[in-house]
Amino acid sequence: MVQTWMSTGRVLQQTSDKFLYISQQGAVVVNRAGQVITAFGSGYFDSDMQKVVTQLFGK
Repeated sequence: MVQTWMSTGRVLQQTSDKFLYISQQGAVVVNRAGQVITAFGSGYFDSDMQKVVTQLFGK
């Protein structure tokens, strides 16, 4: 699941060492070492995250 989100999503840098991979199905935060910090499905997207997804994917 996480690998799919990372390979099909868009990436946004959060801080100097954390990256947010966003897909239409969910999101995952990883550090520079590739360790998963957190992951959550799209059912947990709030309205702000839904707007980001719409801007990134146009849907």
